[in-house]
Amino acid sequence: VSGILRSSEGNTGWSTIAPCLNAEQIGLCLHIQTLASASGSASELPEPLNTPLLTPENITVVSTTLRDTSAVVSPRCHLVWNAIWLYLTENVAEGEKKQGKTEKENTFLSPKQALRRSLPVGSTSGEDVIKAIVDEVIVKSLLGIGCGGNTTHERRTLALSLVQALCGASRPRIGLSPSLIENVVLQSSIVERLFVDVVQTASGGRSSRAEHTLKPRTLHVLNSIVDAVVSDRADEDNMKTRLALAKSFARAEPRFDAISKTDTIVSLLVVDSKGATAGILNDYVVFLERLICASAPHKAVGYVNAMLTIGKKAVRSDNDDAEGINIAESILCFLLVGAFFDLSGLSEPKTKDKKSKKRQKGRPVSIVAQRIITESNGAFPYQLRAAMSSCFFSYLADVVSIVPTSLSSSGEGSTTTKSKRAVAAHDLINFVVCACDELEEKGAALYSDSSDITASYNEDDEDVPTPPKDALQAMENMLQITSKHDEVVSNAVIACSSLLSALYLQLLSSGKPDGVSDDEEMMNEDPEGTEEINDEIKEMISDVIDIAKSLFLVVTDNDEARGGGENAEGKETPLAGFAELCINILSSSVGGDIGKKTTRGGAAKLIRDCVKNAWSLVLPYAHYDKGIHVDQDIMAVLVESVCGSSAMLDEMEDEEEDDDDQSPPQLKYFIPSPTALICQYFKERLLSPHLPEALTAVVLRREVVTLEQQQHEQQQGVDSATMVLAQSLQSTPEEEEAEEAAEVVERWYFRTAAPALPLTSYGSGLGLEANALECWEIQRSCGTGGGSGGGANTAADNNLNDDSTITRAVVNIENETGRLLLVFRETIVMEQTPDGNGTEVTKTLNLDGVPSVACGAFVRRWKMESEVIFHALLGTCDRRKMKG
Repeated sequence: VSGILRSSEGNTGWSTIAPCLNAEQIGLCLHIQTLASASGSASELPEPLNTPLLTPENITVVSTTLRDTSAVVSPRCHLVWNAIWLYLTENVAEGEKKQGKTEKENTFLSPKQALRRSLPVGSTSGEDVIKAIVDEVIVKSLLGIGCGGNTTHERRTLALSLVQALCGASRPRIGLSPSLIENVVLQSSIVERLFVDVVQTASGGRSSRAEHTLKPRTLHVLNSIVDAVVSDRADEDNMKTRLALAKSFARAEPRFDAISKTDTIVSLLVVDSKGATAGILNDYVVFLERLICASAPHKAVGYVNAMLTIGKKAVRSDNDDAEGINIAESILCFLLVGAFFDLSGLSEPKTKDKKSKKRQKGRPVSIVAQRIITESNGAFPYQLRAAMSSCFFSYLADVVSIVPTSLSSSGEGSTTTKSKRAVAAHDLINFVVCACDELEEKGAALYSDSSDITASYNEDDEDVPTPPKDALQAMENMLQITSKHDEVVSNAVIACSSLLSALYLQLLSSGKPDGVSDDEEMMNEDPEGTEEINDEIKEMISDVIDIAKSLFLVVTDNDEARGGGENAEGKETPLAGFAELCINILSSSVGGDIGKKTTRGGAAKLIRDCVKNAWSLVLPYAHYDKGIHVDQDIMAVLVESVCGSSAMLDEMEDEEEDDDDQSPPQLKYFIPSPTALICQYFKERLLSPHLPEALTAVVLRREVVTLEQQQHEQQQGVDSATMVLAQSLQSTPEEEEAEEAAEVVERWYFRTAAPALPLTSYGSGLGLEANALECWEIQRSCGTGGGSGGGANTAADNNLNDDSTITRAVVNIENETGRLLLVFRETIVMEQTPDGNGTEVTKTLNLDGVPSVACGAFVRRWKMESEVIFHALLGTCDRRKMKG
């Protein structure tokens, strides 16, 4: 110190002394100034110590000296940096105590050090010093950015340590303002050079030396920055810091999480505790919108994908459901406006629309539209519009599939999760349609041909389809009428409305490439293909509204106008027409994967989910309305969709050949195990959740019906047990003789759910299930044991514990699907062989209640399921192979 003082004689200040100082001397001077300030004697220091050393001007002079401290190997750091941090900061608790504020002690993190309001010496701003350190030392000297200098691994390592300290992720924990972190400490050039360039895969698939050497250190620093802010209290300041960090990383690289293979941005923004986000997600989405508007198309596409990623996380997070949906609606509005609308003619309407209150739900779209006009003059390039179009349909499909059921407009009144999900999905799709209407009313122009939306075919056509706009209006009127009816009816109409609206959205288009005239477009592309798809969509929209009118005529018109559900005039019943429409949509280029346009993204998934919801809710309505029956036409449509168009012809030929043989289908098995062991297997091992893996494809659920449940059903007027026993197949003389020679030991009841004709070829299918009730009678030959039989649930001495007494078991299975689609019965007889080492199993299927067109398909499936069940039984009960 005395040497410094002697060298200052005759000099004007630090500007001439600082270049001669080494790092240790700089640190010592700053430490002396810090201690003198704490004791109140800073003004008494001799020159030049009584003047500030750490100023933006002096930092430029000593930047080379500070750069050379990178020779100190990480994780150690030169003492000059601790001296600098202590000079610039003070303890947060002490600073707040001076202002009369109190703060709860944080037990899991060290206390924060905030920038001093006034530095120990001089009046220089602490933020100005931080900016100078970042710009002169980190950016220029250590990273060589903007000055043509070189960098080394050691210098990058020191830069990482400094960034880690300034972000409050090391000791001392420096608490800078969020704006200083975002705009200075983590400016784009630093994030790109220190994080993106190091962690991303090297070109050509070969790793560079930098990746091997610095990647672990870089990921450690990155994780420490995230952990420091995530582990802190989720107050307002913490939320602002989270947002600042996320914006810094995203601004430098839209695909930051994907490149670094971390959840950095997601972890910063998606907070688990409810209410903690405090609008942070919405602020981040607005930030991405501005970046998209201001960036080049190729980079803007990356920001669009980043918006979708955080939007999906917001809906799936444990936060408040309403907040996640608000974020989803904001994202959908932005993608909708940017991809499909030209806002050059947008203006506020002079009069308010009082026709429908639902149009008010599209209000957020006006805010988004004004923001786009301000940032990008109301139009995006075609490359970006095409990407946004694909992302719009993909995100809408994802949100509809995961939308929280608690947000449906009839949340508490719905009785099933399926109906609540359909209502919630309808609310979201209807929100998008209302947003489109609002934009058009305010003068925004669609890029798609207006004829696709408002008009359709020539008036000379015999069957003129309903224009899409008219179909939407008709469906809205139907919704208003049915909202006053039973929930089953209103849910079915809501599901059909969702399907119609989803098809309507498929008519939206991102337009033609910029600078391409109509003639060039005709020569370069295939507009006829697009026009053909749009015509197909318009036909589907017209079919949906026509069939909906036929289906719900009982609730939309007078009861007298309803002609009944019977096929009185030989025409196709409404439910059969709806089933055929669903199949046509699933097999078309709109609902399937073939011919799907890239700009429509996940549109096929959206259509399939809407078809599934509509089908699953229209079926209960058909059961509710006694005039609409499941007849041969409906079964023919379903069977042909699964087995092919030739299935009906093959079935008719089979019926003509087998007219003489009217006996029910029958299967016989031999199992090398005693009957008691097989019964015990079905009673214990074949109950969910203990189903063997091989059976999960043929048995969805299986549960015991207790005596209490049977008594409850009898009180409700539904005696399922008596129904099953009464519907058992007629016994042969041999079976009657065996029944007379046996007595019932126990009687069990099970409920089973199995897939019925699953349409796996269309991905989601139509979700059909067959529910059945099984009645088991466990019998023994008379005289083989004591006790009385013939009753259910006998004493313990007459149960399966005495295996030698069990010689026979009879299972009667009756369909319980409400006789809605399938009516079938099955009887299984298990008889033990005389030697007691095996069991003969006879399965008989009765299809009297199934339409003849479906018999062949059900028999084939019944045989397949029987093979699966009994092969699994053999592998569990006994390892020996089947002998017969």
